Amino acid sequence: DRGLHAVQLEIDRSCYLDSQLVEPGEGLGETIELLAGLVQRLAAEVSALGGRRVGGGSGSAWPEAAE
Repeated sequence: DRGLHAVQLEIDRSCYLDSQLVEPGEGLGETIELLAGLVQRLAAEVSALGGRRVGGGSGSAWPEAAE
């Protein structure tokens, strides 16, 4: 209702760490590539939003982001 949107992403540690879940594992490279692709896609979507602001008009503010 307030125009706030969020994405939470959780990644299983076994996808990118060794069997003891301590050191980088074999899947680290693929995980990095997948996340980089996701970030690039999200950046493109945000860029496409351009000057759209909540409430319209010149005095409108961008919505706050959650942490």
